[in-house]
Amino acid sequence: MERQEWLQRRKAGIGGSDVGALLGVSPWRTALDVYYDKVGASREEPENENMRIGTALEQFVADRFEQETGRKTSRFNGLLQVGHSIGNVDRLVVPEGARLGSYQNEIRTNELVECKTSSNEWEEVPVHYLAQVQHYMGLDPAFEVASVACLFLGFQKHFQTYRVERDNALIKTMQEAVEKFWAEHVEKRIPPAPQNEEDCRRLWEKSEAGKVVEADEALAEVAAQLRDVTLREKELEAQEKELRGKLMAALGDAEELRFGAQKLATWKNNKASEKTDWAGLAMALNPTPEQIHAYTELKPGARVFRLSVK
Repeated sequence: MERQEWLQRRKAGIGGSDVGALLGVSPWRTALDVYYDKVGASREEPENENMRIGTALEQFVADRFEQETGRKTSRFNGLLQVGHSIGNVDRLVVPEGARLGSYQNEIRTNELVECKTSSNEWEEVPVHYLAQVQHYMGLDPAFEVASVACLFLGFQKHFQTYRVERDNALIKTMQEAVEKFWAEHVEKRIPPAPQNEEDCRRLWEKSEAGKVVEADEALAEVAAQLRDVTLREKELEAQEKELRGKLMAALGDAEELRFGAQKLATWKNNKASEKTDWAGLAMALNPTPEQIHAYTELKPGARVFRLSVK
């Protein structure tokens, strides 16, 4: 299946990379991100370097899994689906004596392999990846176990495989959550509740003039807690400036501060750059009021959150 076709088909259901967001355990996405994606209103995110590295190294990780375990793997290009739960697994473990792990889109193995790369070390499989592989195992009754094969790309590069057993109770809970999300949000075009500040900004870009919300005691306590946090943050900022000033005073016109062989800080000039004052240039050309009006647009004011100090 071509990538563009796969990207289009995944909009018709909840995939393995979506389910963690629905459950609130994804470090990258929220349920609102998934909602916008499924209703065709998501902001197109360009492929970043981490995504390119993960895609490029997928085959390498699969090869390392084969080397470490002595078991063969095969690709599976079909899209598995149960209700609105969908998924495309990275690899299938080939059963002993067989050539492939599937035949004509029928799963012929009890184990799948999920290929990962990470710059951070794991003691155990992160919860969002656990949700992902349980989601995949729930797409076919043949799956009994998933191997999460990870190439760690930190300073001490190494490879490790983690075994995850099928959890039918968890799978049932996740599939019910998927169907509930699809019925209550995607089909009805009702966004899910926000999970963070960014979600709130996306849901409510504009304010309604004059509208007031009456807070209860719990919400008033949240505001008080935020005031305390903001105050501590300002105190830390002031302390940071004071400490930085002491080090800068010690440096004077020097570029580097050292303590024996240890570099403590640097204070260097960045490379000079050129900047054109386009507004000044335009006025120097003496434009007419009509020309200025033709190149002037009214931009809506940003919605700014301010906490009352009282």
